[in-house]
Amino acid sequence: MALNLAGSRKRKFETEDFANIPNLHFLVLPDDCNVYGGFRCMSKKFRWLQWRSMSFDHLPEGLNTSHLMTLDFSKSTKLAYLWTESEGNWEICPNLLQLYLNGCTSINYIPDSIGNAMQLQCLELQKIGALSNLNQLYINHCPFLMKILLSIGLLSSLENLSIGGTSNYLKFSNGFGEVWTMLSYLSLYNCKRFGSLFNYRTFQNLMFLKISHCKTLIDILESIGFLKCLWNLKISLNRSLQNLPNSIGDVNMVQILNLWRCNSLKRLPKTLDKIKSLIELFIEECPIKKLSRAISQLTQLRRLKLKTCKNLQKLPTSIT
Repeated sequence: MALNLAGSRKRKFETEDFANIPNLHFLVLPDDCNVYGGFRCMSKKFRWLQWRSMSFDHLPEGLNTSHLMTLDFSKSTKLAYLWTESEGNWEICPNLLQLYLNGCTSINYIPDSIGNAMQLQCLELQKIGALSNLNQLYINHCPFLMKILLSIGLLSSLENLSIGGTSNYLKFSNGFGEVWTMLSYLSLYNCKRFGSLFNYRTFQNLMFLKISHCKTLIDILESIGFLKCLWNLKISLNRSLQNLPNSIGDVNMVQILNLWRCNSLKRLPKTLDKIKSLIELFIEECPIKKLSRAISQLTQLRRLKLKTCKNLQKLPTSIT
């Protein structure tokens, strides 16, 4: 059963008003309305709940969300978090597909347990609270995550970002990443439609970059050469990756370069010898055919590991 009260002029309800509708699956309440009473008496079969500009600062206690698939609390300026610490985590919304928190200006925290929202497809957090102070964001192992419209590009204090386990294209809002001058750690895992998602030139302080399991990634963007502070670069399990850009030679602070199981990577850029700071170079299970003789110019190189590179014909005499 569905009940749409969006056009109602009534702004005050009692939970008892809905107690006699046990099979209520879809409920749309008027914006800025108040609901009083204990929520345990309301339907336990909600699939869709829209309650914009609600007055609670968290998910109403007693509200059964075990079957909820869509939750829209947009414009709820008093909402600071979805649940209290005693109520647990995303396990109370195991079937949630869509979550809309646009305009919830009091939200200043995204719980780590968002990674447990295994069915989540759409997460909208535009114009949310004090996230300009957010410095860590982890969105991992949400295999059906299709869309993040996150105002994420405005997170000027972001230092650590990990995105992984996403089966489809990530759509970010305009200006994505333009002010990420504080970002120091970036991990991208299993972004199957990775594409030209980032302009690396904006990441002025990035020190660690990990790109793995991005199965359709063919090229790394030339703008990676602007990562002047990068010291650890790990590129692994990107089976379609064919080329590393020559601009990688401009990343002259890198100390560790790890290339692992990039099954289409047949050659290394000629500019690799320009990374004078390189201390450790690991190449494993990549079909490269040769190493440049100029590798001997990496005077700081202390560890070179070549493993299961079956197409490698011979090592340059300068390192044998």
